[in-house]
Amino acid sequence: MQEKSFAFERKAAYLSDAMASGGIGPYWTAAAARIRLRLEGDRGSQKRLASKAGVSEPTLSRFLDGKSEPSLDEAVRIADALGWPPHELLGAVNAWRPAPPEGP
Repeated sequence: MQEKSFAFERKAAYLSDAMASGGIGPYWTAAAARIRLRLEGDRGSQKRLASKAGVSEPTLSRFLDGKSEPSLDEAVRIADALGWPPHELLGAVNAWRPAPPEGP
């Protein structure tokens, strides 16, 4: 139980850092935080991920640092390189969408 709480705190810290940069919206901020959490503690993993996804290291770094959003194609390639179906990465994006307004 304590490990889950610690993971949540790290994810919250990543979200907070990325949102403070002001470069990307909350949808992509959640996806970037999820990737950073996955790569945590693995030196060189960002370089390997960029290579496997076919994106430049600066492009991936700007995304993970909250400075720019990936294209849809880049997002799909990043998800594939992580071994995630695209909806796993994009699901993090959708989790931050506001609920549609209620009404007639």
